[in-house]
Amino acid sequence: MKKCPKCKKNKNVMWFFDEIYRQEFMVIFAPNHKKFAQILKEETNFVVEPCEEDCVAGQFNELKSKCGSLAVIWASDKNLVLLHEIFHACSSVLKDRDIWLNPETEETYAYYYCYIVRAIQERLRHGK
Repeated sequence: MKKCPKCKKNKNVMWFFDEIYRQEFMVIFAPNHKKFAQILKEETNFVVEPCEEDCVAGQFNELKSKCGSLAVIWASDKNLVLLHEIFHACSSVLKDRDIWLNPETEETYAYYYCYIVRAIQERLRHGK
């Protein structure tokens, strides 16, 4: 689902791959749903359902194919909205691996949530 390395990179998009759960992530920073939908279509050819402009500030989508899945996080900011959407991504990835949130798996969720946050923070810090 990734664009070829020679294609122009969009500075509002970051990609990373989690080797532990074998999950690819795409994070899109866009000010509104319309811009998010445009970037997602350009990057993946996936068309997300339209949304009223003021209804959301972020979204999580999981795109699935025969080859695997792509966890797509959209956030209009790099603060609370991003953290909220990361939780949805964390939950989705773990549920897909039959790890449901309960008292016995809370630590797994906490560690994985922090893993995703750190992965994004490192890329933001290094401009990737």
